[in-house]
Amino acid sequence: MGSHYHQDISLTVLGDAIGLSSSYLSSIFKDITGMSFVDYINSKRIEQAKLLLGSTSLSVADISDRVGFASSNTFIRVFKRHEGITPGQFRQWSETGS
Repeated sequence: MGSHYHQDISLTVLGDAIGLSSSYLSSIFKDITGMSFVDYINSKRIEQAKLLLGSTSLSVADISDRVGFASSNTFIRVFKRHEGITPGQFRQWSETGS
């Protein structure tokens, strides 16, 4: 799953693929990882976004799309919740090395 974080993935699709209900899969996932499926996927997407923000000149909207968020507004909101700053602020911070 680590390389599929950017795809539109859901517990229903994943559960169907492996023959488990989405609610049972959700419970197993949280027991094993300690986090919800959505939080896990978002954390993987944010990790990759941070790499792209620090190493490319892609726009925030392009990065949002590349890492799998449905909209840049959702991406900015989730990024800020995870990192405490916006993607633009993160990029400025990573460019100055502060």
